[in-house]
Amino acid sequence: MSTRQIVFVIAMITVVLLIFQLARKQDNTSMDSDQVIPESRDITLEDIKINYSNINFENDSVDTYFSKDIINSYTIKFFKHLQRKYKDMPLEEHLETVRKYLLSIMNKNRAESIFALYKKFTMYEIKLADEMKNWENPKSSEDMLRYLQNLQDFRRQYFGDEVADLLYGAQVKAKDYQIRKSAIMKNDELYGAEKEKKLQELNSKMWNDSNDPMSAMREPYEQYQEKLEIYQKDLGELAGTAKEKKIDEFRKEFFTPEVIEKLEKVDQKLSAEKDAEEKYRTASQKVIIDPNLTTSQKEEKIEELQEQYFGDEAEAFRRREAIKEGTRQFQ
Repeated sequence: MSTRQIVFVIAMITVVLLIFQLARKQDNTSMDSDQVIPESRDITLEDIKINYSNINFENDSVDTYFSKDIINSYTIKFFKHLQRKYKDMPLEEHLETVRKYLLSIMNKNRAESIFALYKKFTMYEIKLADEMKNWENPKSSEDMLRYLQNLQDFRRQYFGDEVADLLYGAQVKAKDYQIRKSAIMKNDELYGAEKEKKLQELNSKMWNDSNDPMSAMREPYEQYQEKLEIYQKDLGELAGTAKEKKIDEFRKEFFTPEVIEKLEKVDQKLSAEKDAEEKYRTASQKVIIDPNLTTSQKEEKIEELQEQYFGDEAEAFRRREAIKEGTRQFQ
């Protein structure tokens, strides 16, 4: 198996986790199972931040990431970097190239220690790719947690408990948290206040803090969208001024008055566009079913309606309609 094939197969783990999280609907499964990474491992917020960060290993400071210990929150990210850096070659050549590279950027003892771990990591990924063939894709949040548990158990059997948890602990804990949080967020039977209470309990359980420690890593707009998802049931039962008031309340929580003003202008524009399209659809339908008009007359009148309702955006609207029609023909 080439290095490129290893990278591709292992990337499928991430794909399985991501597709499940994006596609899953509310399933009401229990989230009471133990955390995959025990609290005794003491995974810090800094470890989580490193897990989500893009680290530039193409510089002279690589050695500093491993000055205290070769097994830390940077190790797997560095190994993935090495896989990508030297991916277009057979496995044995790849390993020898990595070894030479390590010897060129750090002292011999540390380079040989990191290389020995990297070689073991590479063999682990080959074994995991074969092992995964027998695993079923998860269908619920509970399945997803079992999948994550099985994955970490496999690593523990291969590397030993402590090393596996040091290598993958931040990555696994972050994913464990995301699965449990997503199960709460997507539960369409809960109102916003109920979801927020459950999220606070989850945060206290996993981070010893009622607040989401990762919220600081997200942009205000992402936090705002998350708030809308939490209160989806509440908003679905509101209409008109009451709904607008609630949304305005959320916006004030995350945005400055200047940003809120811009969002309100966008709202007005979208509302006007929606209103124009609804009126256009009604008017164009009358033209389409008019038995007194020829096909060419209908086309001419529909184009006039498009100019009337969409003005300068009429041509863009026609392009969107053409794309929709083309898509329908291929279905």
